[in-house]
Amino acid sequence: MATEIRVTSESSSHYYTIGEHGPKAFYEVEYADKKRKGQYRSATIKDARKIGAFPSANQALSRIAKPAIENWKIAKYLEEALTFPLGDRQPADVIPEIMERVKEELDRAPSAGTDIHADIAGAASFLFDNVPYQPNPDVDPAIVAAAMGWCQEFEVAPEGIEEMLIDEYAGYGGRIDLYGSWRLDGELRALVLDWKSQETTPGRKVNFWPDWPVVLAAYGNLALHEAEGGIAEEELDHVHVVLSRNEPGRIEHKVWPAETIQWAWELFMADLNAWFVAKKYDPRKTPF
Repeated sequence: MATEIRVTSESSSHYYTIGEHGPKAFYEVEYADKKRKGQYRSATIKDARKIGAFPSANQALSRIAKPAIENWKIAKYLEEALTFPLGDRQPADVIPEIMERVKEELDRAPSAGTDIHADIAGAASFLFDNVPYQPNPDVDPAIVAAAMGWCQEFEVAPEGIEEMLIDEYAGYGGRIDLYGSWRLDGELRALVLDWKSQETTPGRKVNFWPDWPVVLAAYGNLALHEAEGGIAEEELDHVHVVLSRNEPGRIEHKVWPAETIQWAWELFMADLNAWFVAKKYDPRKTPF
């Protein structure tokens, strides 16, 4: 029995394939067992090899340490440990319960970020292309309104929103939050943008973590290849926009310096090639 391959537009995909109408996300396959017909499992590197699928930028970066995530996890464990009601119990007795509580919170966080991303994408498609969308009731509308207000303030003109792209020469794919143009200090420039949401502290600056530019540089490369009319590398601004989850309406952005993006691109390519070696799989050498 042939294994059915299912593709989807979900942002959780780990690989990309080139379909009849362009790149498609590839994240799960149907079980080969007839008894499990209609049930799906996550795609593996073995599945990717069979069809010549390209790893996502984030999949390739799985080998790089992510201080933003690790520091946030450590803070959550410390916060829970310091506020946990011990009662008559000893600290060692409550460690499993603390671990479980934090795990539940950590599991919820990616879902919240995904929901915010999806709502912003929907709102942007409505704002710029008049595509109807249904707001998620679990997402604070002030967060989405701040994102759309930012786009209008900087005269953002998208060429792609949540668009999947593949660089066959470099050997990877990705889904870009937004690319196109914006007006910065009165100058119209090319833009590749990545939305981020995080908990913030009133009166303190948001965190723009040093590992963020790596995947953004990879997205910028995809945008350079895809943009209509072509873009000179020095004309492309790589921007992170941070939206506060607990201070709805708060929004800050950072334009990464060109030298940082150059370093990030070199680091990404080094890690991507290390991924090819470690996985013993390079889609550029697959005969499809």
